[in-house]
This record gives sequence, C-alpha cells and structure tokens, in this order.
Amino acid sequence: MRFRKPAAAIRWKGSLSAVFLLTTPFPLMAQTLHAPTSGADRVAQQAMYDALTNSAETVREKNYREGLIDFALIRQTDIHSGPPQFPEALKSLDGQTVRLIGFMNPYDSIETMKHCLIWEQQTGCYFCKPPGFLEAVYVHQAVRRDEKLPFIEGLVLVTGKLRLWKGEDDYLFLIEEAKAEPYRPGAKKKFLLF
Repeated sequence: MRFRKPAAAIRWKGSLSAVFLLTTPFPLMAQTLHAPTSGADRVAQQAMYDALTNSAETVREKNYREGLIDFALIRQTDIHSGPPQFPEALKSLDGQTVRLIGFMNPYDSIETMKHCLIWEQQTGCYFCKPPGFLEAVYVHQAVRRDEKLPFIEGLVLVTGKLRLWKGEDDYLFLIEEAKAEPYRPGAKKKFLLF
C-alpha cells in the first residue's frame, strides 16, 4: 500500500476533486463503495489488475502511444510543487481518445454511473484508505437523457477523451464522452495489455 502526502500539501486552487475526496460523507461512501463480491473475488480482481500493470517499460510506452494509459503514468504527475506538472506522455494524450483499466466507484449518485470515479485500487469499507489525488480519474459517461448506467463490479475498461487540469477545472484527470464496460482479458486484441 502506498502512502501520499496529506491533502494540505496540495497548493493549487479550483480543484473540486480534492474537495470531494476530503468531504464525501461516510454514509454515502459506505453505501457506494462496497463490493458485494466475496473476499476471494476481490483478491483475484486486484491480482489481475496488478499483473496487468506490472509490465516491461517498452510495452508501456507502446500502449501510451496507442492511448492505453495506466495509473503508473498518472502517478508521474507532480502535484507537490505548485500547479500540476503532467508527464509528456500524458500531455500528448490530452484531448485524445484513451483507455484506462481500473475499478468503478460512484461520484455523486448511486442510481446511475453517468459520473463516476475510476480508482486504481478496490475499496469497500469505512476503514479503507481513500485514494490519493493521483489514484482517481473522474469519468463523464456519454448517455441519453434519462438513461441510467449500472455500477460495474470488478475491473472496468473506460474509453473516452482525456482532459487534463487547466487552471480552474474541477478535476485533475477527466475522461469525458466515455464508455465503461467490464474488462474481460483477451476480449480486445487491438492493443497490448500491461
């Protein structure tokens, strides 16, 4: 488990993502962040994610060029010395279609996942450490007016346009016009996985 500097160390203004992570009421977290799967299922899902993201650097670089990003790239963002400084590989994908694999968590409603967060780690209780600023990506899914999108347990593949923080945005990392679907290893042969 990784430990990050406390939120008080973050010195830029205008990020509601930071406010959300610090002010989400525990009852909402308890209702929304649970994963009703068994402990063994959760361990297997986390092991699969860890195996996907621990790969050779050359594979990672190829994936980044093809738009498949991971939290290792996101964590290279410097947020402790003024405004965020994004790595060049991430900056080059700003406004481009990307894919990200992670775990879905509700943002503002448990009724629909139109707005959700994709986290690097699964969480599920009051006692779990919430993600750091570099361990969560805000997602706006493309939906019709009254369409409700279900919560997806386990690994999720999100595809959409990446937007990075620019001054007064409410997020550090946003994937908009997104589509989230359960990740199934081997189902997509168009790109290499980590």
